Amino acid sequence: MSNLIKNEFSGIENEELIEEFISEGNIKTAGKDKYQDESYSLNKQSGLIPAETENDNNFLTLSPEGDLVFKPSILNMENGENGSVPKRTEIITYVVQNGETISNIARRFGVSVNTVLWENNLGAYSLIRPGDNLRILPFTGITHTVKSGDTVSAIARKYGVSEESITSANNSSGSLKIGQKLLIPGGVKIAAQVASTQNRNVSGLSVIKDLVTPSSSKASPSNSMLVWPTVGHRITQYFSWRHNGVDIGNKVGTPIYAADDGVVTVSAGGWNGGYGNTILINHGGNVKTRYGHASKLLVKVGETVERGQLIALMGSTGRSTGPHLHFEVLIKGTRYNPLNYMK
Repeated sequence: MSNLIKNEFSGIENEELIEEFISEGNIKTAGKDKYQDESYSLNKQSGLIPAETENDNNFLTLSPEGDLVFKPSILNMENGENGSVPKRTEIITYVVQNGETISNIARRFGVSVNTVLWENNLGAYSLIRPGDNLRILPFTGITHTVKSGDTVSAIARKYGVSEESITSANNSSGSLKIGQKLLIPGGVKIAAQVASTQNRNVSGLSVIKDLVTPSSSKASPSNSMLVWPTVGHRITQYFSWRHNGVDIGNKVGTPIYAADDGVVTVSAGGWNGGYGNTILINHGGNVKTRYGHASKLLVKVGETVERGQLIALMGSTGRSTGPHLHFEVLIKGTRYNPLNYMK
């Protein structure tokens, strides 16, 4: 059966760039004390002369074995490309220069690579060319365009940040205008759905899904499909008679999103029958969704959530052998295959 479905996953890649960070306390600066005292430089006559008579940033050293070793200059990369980054409060437009990449531009301005990608609608595999214009935020985060019904508190919940950080970054008292672009410090992109599979050929995966497809007499969540509830598409366990949901694997801390509008009826930490830290959302019409094994819960019981809103972070709590999201769709109290109801 694995041979039937393995091609379903070829070419499916998550274009979200996963960045890794290191704390400043673990960074060691390579100063002159890291090199040997006896230093030499080549003069025009190809002879060796003491380094102190030459440019101190470009000289040679002799190893204990007698090898000639080039000692490069040390570039301070703690805050941007060439030292500290001036603090800004507004978005600027930057023109890409020859030889530049997204990563060194992000480092130059002291923001994350994803911040540059998100603001300019770029993916992890996008190319930039000299002369391209890039919008650069003043800090790591994202922008949000205000829509009808938006409030500062709702936007803060959506991105998992504080209201104070939003009002401070935008010099706002809390009043919003439709179409206004807000700076969201520390915000991350809400990636809510996967590519459509409507045009795919019949394959092993569709056969397996048909085996567990509820009959047409059963209820369905709504006229619209549920959105994908997390980042990444790696399914580690499918729905079956012995497993009442789908498991979607990714690293601890990966965002988990509400599959549709609804009201939180359960938001509980602990074992919870093996679900670990879990959330249950009532979407109305006898439809509920469950999100299990979270590392952190970001919504409370009674809270109204929107489709695609950040509600938790992925973890490995409860009965779990690794970080993943256990996602269930319940209709009139019966669990059905979530893949039949998601985009």
